[in-house]
Amino acid sequence: MNIFGPEVKINLSMKFKYKIIAVAFLLTTGTSAIFAQQKEITLQDAILGRQSKFGEERLRGLQWIKTTNKYSYIDGKNLMIGSVADTKASSALSLNELATTTGESLKGWPQLNWIDADQFKFTSNGKLFLINLKSKSAKTLNTFIKDAENLDIEPSTGNAAFTKGDNLFVTINGKETQVTNETQWGIKNGKSTHREEFGISKGTFWSTKGNLLAFYREDATMVTDYPLVNTDERPAKLENIKYPMAGMKSHEVTVGVYNPSTGKTIFLQTGEPKEQYLTNIHWSIDEKSIYIAVLNRDQNELKYNQYDAVSGSFVKTLFTETHPKYVHPEHEAINLKTSFLWQSETKGFNHFYQYDLTGKLIKHINTGKIIVRKYLGIDANETKIYFTGNHADSIDMQVFMVDITKKTNKQGEFTAVRLSKENGFHDQASLSTDGKYILDQFSSPTVPLKINLLSSDGKIVSTLLNSKNPLSEYKFGTNELIRLKAEDGSLLYGRMIKPFDFNPNKKYPVVVYVYNGPNVQMVTNTWTTGATYWMYYLANKGYIVFTVDGRGSKNRGQAFEQATFRHLGQQEMKDQLTGVSYLKSLPYVNADKMAVHGWSYGGFMTTSLMTNYPDVFKVGVAGGPVIDWSYYEVMYTERYMDTPQTNSEGFAQTSLLDKTKNLKGNLLLIHGTVDPVVVWQHSQNFIKKCVENGVPVDYFVYPGHEHNVTGKDRVHLYNKVIEYIDEKLNKPDTAIKASNN
Repeated sequence: MNIFGPEVKINLSMKFKYKIIAVAFLLTTGTSAIFAQQKEITLQDAILGRQSKFGEERLRGLQWIKTTNKYSYIDGKNLMIGSVADTKASSALSLNELATTTGESLKGWPQLNWIDADQFKFTSNGKLFLINLKSKSAKTLNTFIKDAENLDIEPSTGNAAFTKGDNLFVTINGKETQVTNETQWGIKNGKSTHREEFGISKGTFWSTKGNLLAFYREDATMVTDYPLVNTDERPAKLENIKYPMAGMKSHEVTVGVYNPSTGKTIFLQTGEPKEQYLTNIHWSIDEKSIYIAVLNRDQNELKYNQYDAVSGSFVKTLFTETHPKYVHPEHEAINLKTSFLWQSETKGFNHFYQYDLTGKLIKHINTGKIIVRKYLGIDANETKIYFTGNHADSIDMQVFMVDITKKTNKQGEFTAVRLSKENGFHDQASLSTDGKYILDQFSSPTVPLKINLLSSDGKIVSTLLNSKNPLSEYKFGTNELIRLKAEDGSLLYGRMIKPFDFNPNKKYPVVVYVYNGPNVQMVTNTWTTGATYWMYYLANKGYIVFTVDGRGSKNRGQAFEQATFRHLGQQEMKDQLTGVSYLKSLPYVNADKMAVHGWSYGGFMTTSLMTNYPDVFKVGVAGGPVIDWSYYEVMYTERYMDTPQTNSEGFAQTSLLDKTKNLKGNLLLIHGTVDPVVVWQHSQNFIKKCVENGVPVDYFVYPGHEHNVTGKDRVHLYNKVIEYIDEKLNKPDTAIKASNN
């Protein structure tokens, strides 16, 4: 079903050319319940009460039980187990029984790791327990310090790796061993590296059978110290961090391999230059080899290298990927019996590639414009791959199967068979151990949460949960999904939130919430279409709240994302103005009262729009904004912008320091004083330039906060943002002009 309806074209004589190709009206609340809603949304509930007030019904911790066609979840204080044969789950163990069995004081259910139908493991208070459901008995498999950081437990042996300070430790059968003994500040072991780019989220990697441990060692001693000041101390205390800015010296990373049986560590010979990125670490099945996607600092060449896990020596490069703009690896390889799967978007869309163990390409599993998002598993014959993904022109996510033995057209494309039948965002699917069933959790703009049990051919075996609307008693506004066309013809998706009591005969001010940065998607076909609840609170104060994912954002294909290469913000601003043009075409929008707000990259976009197109928005609020990309960190900036030395024109064009004189509207900048991501220097430099040019600007800081203002202070933040927009958007234009003279 085409939920967007027929094509609509509007021709207007306006500064910015655009096409509107479709509009969808979707109610978060459902029309049948609209008159029953009485409760007001408070800002505190919208920010802190997302789950306690507005949370959907869930089957908490839902997962397959390994080696079976059974599944488990937590219901209150009970562990529930159901099966494909009998989907009516029954209680297998209570939290009180678990606490009694282990002797632990448990306030809630821990995360479970199933071994088989009768046994699972979990950690509590520095202990790893094995629970046997049949005998209702517990066994302590391992112990480690309670405050262990970056804890990584090997699933088959129960051995644990963790960090204390900047050093790596292991516990083997309860015995703790210190693996590294660094004393120099700037060197860390066993922690994530490369500022968690390239899909990196941890720093330790157990081998397939648990006999060896690979780990990152990051040496940042050569990186410039960057000062953060802790004002909670008396006197204030300097706390330096290592922060490699674009074009400057970066850190050097190596990979160690620790052998618990010998107590020795060797380091892989990853070679020169030392400033390179070691990503997507992967073990061979036989534990003899380690594979690393080695990316050069320019990020335009990837070598998938094999290393000997015993000697550390380089074995060979299995394959190389290059791209004139950038290569962006984010996924570890997947072991098959005699081959492996790799994910890459170098041919335009993220697809699977099957290689043999020598690096010979067996097949590019080309699924056309179906983008692979998450690997779910493969059948026993290794012919059918299950994954979640989306069509490049869609903001759905669906469950797919591709039979890699069957090509279907002249272009050599394989058919990705859609298994999930309902429109929406199927982002939490999981495949049973035998590959015959799928637990499919999803939401859509009209479905808060639904869980179907599917057979591997997509037939619904049963529905385990169909969550009721948690917003039915509250005054939540409506949302609409919008489709627009960029100037180059690209399809853009937008989201519009209207007040609960929307009146089409009134004129409403608008707040455009913007991010539009790479590797992020804001508008999705989910419950509330991806909007956070403070936006609905704001809409109920009498605003239209609008967001559009312009070119540069994620999950639309490589060309769509790379359209902003070397000139961040330029194409994105044009796409945001396409959204503005659409808004101005609506009879219920007050085009004279438009505000823009965003955080981080969205702060950069907000400030860019306010200074590059100063007549569009009357008010802007920029949080944690990048002001000049030469002040941002190496890995992210150089991927999308290259270096200041090689792209001086692009850095000059995107810098906002020389554009303060253009500012006409009211702009509030907000920054955390110890932000280690977008350092405080960005907004301070912008303020300094405003002062030098005699341009009025507003500023607010959050002492002690990092890049995001979190906890209860987040309520204060959004109260500040909304009050500023309220005040300045209703300020007479004459006052604004006078303040700029």
